[in-house]
Amino acid sequence: MPYCSNCSAKVLETDKFCNNCGTPRRPVEAPTPVNHAPPLLPPTRVQPSSPAGETIITTVSNFQKPKSFGRWDAYILLATNQNLIIVQLTKDMVNQSIKKAQDAAKAEGKGFFGQWAAQLGTSFDYAAQYNSWTKDQLLAEIPNALVLPHSSVTQVELRSDNRNSYGKDYPEIIYKLKIHVAGGVHEFESHSLDIKIKAFHNYYS
Repeated sequence: MPYCSNCSAKVLETDKFCNNCGTPRRPVEAPTPVNHAPPLLPPTRVQPSSPAGETIITTVSNFQKPKSFGRWDAYILLATNQNLIIVQLTKDMVNQSIKKAQDAAKAEGKGFFGQWAAQLGTSFDYAAQYNSWTKDQLLAEIPNALVLPHSSVTQVELRSDNRNSYGKDYPEIIYKLKIHVAGGVHEFESHSLDIKIKAFHNYYS
């Protein structure tokens, strides 16, 4: 419907003057309705994706902690770029690892000696199987592993001792590793000094 151009009152198509103010009709169309857009919402903050898991980059095997009556517990040391991980081995863990190595060798078509070599490799360097694992993968398999941030390690000592061995005419060389952390010391022994132990010690030196 047209409107008066002066007072905006409604007029008829046949009106020549506005019935309200008397102004000659110059009709204008009704104003176009304005669509009020809804208010803009504040931008949603996108949470950054979680960083890739810590990867194990150092593995060291063949550590022991002496117990009474000549017994000992076996340990391995693992490290990511953020944490040192200490794992106590159990017979079940070792047996399962040996079986996995044998089964893998068998699946590759290796005979008795190939399977035996795979078993020896696992026995002598048990920790190597965890190389390139993430910390989360390791803890899912070994929940009781001890995780120590590198920042908590204050000193790492490595020294050799001569120990009298029963039935031998010469002393046995024992390598002792002491890891000093806030609140205590973790001590381990090894009967050999391989390149991995040296590298581990040098990392903290």
